[in-house]
Amino acid sequence: RLGTADLEPGVEVGVARETSAWRYRVAGYRRLATFDRTSSALGLGASLSALLLGRDEADYLRATGAELAARPLRFGRWEQAWRLFAEHQHPVSRETDITLPRAWRDGPVFREVLPADRADQVGAALTLRTVRGESALGSRWTAGTELEAQAGSFRFGRASALAGLAAPIPFGLVGSLEGAVGTSAGTVPVQGLWYLGGPGSVRGYPGATAAGKSFWRARGEVATRGPGARLATFMDAGWAGERSEWGSADPSLLAAGVGASFLDGLIRADLARALRGRTGWRLDVYLDAAL
Repeated sequence: RLGTADLEPGVEVGVARETSAWRYRVAGYRRLATFDRTSSALGLGASLSALLLGRDEADYLRATGAELAARPLRFGRWEQAWRLFAEHQHPVSRETDITLPRAWRDGPVFREVLPADRADQVGAALTLRTVRGESALGSRWTAGTELEAQAGSFRFGRASALAGLAAPIPFGLVGSLEGAVGTSAGTVPVQGLWYLGGPGSVRGYPGATAAGKSFWRARGEVATRGPGARLATFMDAGWAGERSEWGSADPSLLAAGVGASFLDGLIRADLARALRGRTGWRLDVYLDAAL
């Protein structure tokens, strides 16, 4: 692959093997990666948001290395995946401002990418996740955790947990709650910090508005019932900073707004107002956004 903006080549060569229960894959790569490796910033939804609205909430680095990854072929009560890796990480810069709004006027310019720390790292990561109650109109709860440890130029560990619940409430509505916490220990590089801001964490704010070694965030929503189309009102809050400040941490980010989703959250539009810090209105349109 060749990047159209920076003309940087991306290469990945891998071999996969399947057993009766697991799929293993070993690969060598030179790839563009996000600070948050679990984000969907390199997917179709983020690409459309960048093209149509001039929005890109993610930060990136260039990773060159090798990995061994595994995931089960049949999931039980918990979906799980793990990864072992050794890689060189170095910063990248944004090389394009091409968006549709800029085609006919001075539209928004992408924010600059945070410069990653140069590092040679080896590490291991584990992800666990479960979803129960798949019905779009019934109750559903989700839970998950992510654990990661790295050594090399920087020695640190990270852990996070997430839980969510969606259930019918009176007056033909559906209520949703989601909360997440995370912390880290050791010497953490820029790309290993926790970041808040954007539709995936706290709506109403651009990406990386808040950052730190620890974080918490909460999201609540009340929506009309129906898988085809829903109208919703929501509130988001979050904080990121030093772990020592955790006990006295009021939300540094707070936002409220209204939204509409279609096809059970496949397509989503949110109009949110930031209520703390840099206040103002913000519109986000994105894909695959069921709370």
